[in-house]
Amino acid sequence: MIKHFKHTAMMIMLVMNMDSAWAQAKTKIWTISFENIKKENKQIYCEVAESEEEKRRGLMFRDKLPNDECMIFLYDTPIMLSFWMKNTYIPLSIAFLNENLQIMEIFDMKAFDENIISSTTPGMYAIEVNRGWFKKNMVYQGSKIKITKLDLRKKQE
Repeated sequence: MIKHFKHTAMMIMLVMNMDSAWAQAKTKIWTISFENIKKENKQIYCEVAESEEEKRRGLMFRDKLPNDECMIFLYDTPIMLSFWMKNTYIPLSIAFLNENLQIMEIFDMKAFDENIISSTTPGMYAIEVNRGWFKKNMVYQGSKIKITKLDLRKKQE
């Protein structure tokens, strides 16, 4: 009985501590490949923020973001994009992309900073990664991405 209780308690703690996109059964996951300045492809898993609620929440209240994960925000038409870091514990970098999946600009953002970061031209996508990921992987303005759509909701239902 005690052994079963310990095992169950450990499993509950493990699930409660998993805050990556993989732990969220209703989350859509895609892979994205960025072509860097060396023409190498840098692949990362992306949690998809598609609904207004998903976009509003973003990466708020997360303790960490694994190095190989990010969040992509989708918009139906090109618009001026604006983001802030309210209730966001993780320092992030954000890329604004146009309808051709090309990075228009990249900004670094500080945790909890409530200053608004806006695109200077209309965009259809925004991608948030750990701060410095773009620079570390030599992904800059003008880089293009390729998206492979995976819908893990279907596999987990």
